[in-house]
Amino acid sequence: SAMHDFFDDKQRNGSVTLQPGQKLDFRYRVVIHPGDAAAAGIAEVTVHRRPTVALFASGNEVQSLGEPLAVGQVYDANRYGLTALLEQAGCDVQVLGIVPDDRPRLREVLRQALPADAVVSTGGTAVGDSDWVADLLAELGADVAVRSIAIKPGKPLLFATFAQFPALYFGVPGNPVSALVSGWRFLAPVLRQLGGEIRRGEPWRCATLDRLPGAGAREHNLWGTLIWERGYPKFRLAPGVHNSGNIWGMEGTTALAVVPPHTEAIAPGEEVWVWPVLGV
Repeated sequence: SAMHDFFDDKQRNGSVTLQPGQKLDFRYRVVIHPGDAAAAGIAEVTVHRRPTVALFASGNEVQSLGEPLAVGQVYDANRYGLTALLEQAGCDVQVLGIVPDDRPRLREVLRQALPADAVVSTGGTAVGDSDWVADLLAELGADVAVRSIAIKPGKPLLFATFAQFPALYFGVPGNPVSALVSGWRFLAPVLRQLGGEIRRGEPWRCATLDRLPGAGAREHNLWGTLIWERGYPKFRLAPGVHNSGNIWGMEGTTALAVVPPHTEAIAPGEEVWVWPVLGV
């Protein structure tokens, strides 16, 4: 029968249906569909709990969507971009809103956030008079392991852990382009591992279809798309400028190409390291 043929093709007695760390999800072909487990007679599966992430923005210059902007203010675009990124990484996101440059209020929100598995804040991590996040984290007993990282965009990245709280703390730049690059490169792989995934978005080595500009003292991340040719992935550079001011140019991004520091321009056909993003 057709059903007998299905089981004969897919599973034999004693074969492995599920491996630890496989994701039960119907959206992507690279992970197992929950119906496959059911078809094999598996009624219950022990799974990892989805990590909880507390997300907030800091700074007087950040305004909620729909509110009028004062001079020097910007809308909180990161709330929506990072929420989508974190949910795609398998997390439950608790949005704590916008915290003004007020030390007592920021301390209160930090205490509220720290019971989560991870905390992500945007802004307040660069060197500046009102950038109090690192100082307040130290007051709360944090071990601040990273204050900045030599990449472009996304240099002011903060990472901390706590002895008395379970949370991993990520402070990402307030600039939306830098925040997304930091999220794709550093937050998503860690949080996917925290959720038990074995497939965490490791980089691939593939050829570029376009000339990639060289990098100076910092590693440069260039966005674009993965194109499959004869079964092999290749990187297509997105048009436009690749800097922290071009959030609109990131539409449709499925990969980041990494240009190492002090590298000359990379010619079409040469291989580069590429980080797949957005579930690729």
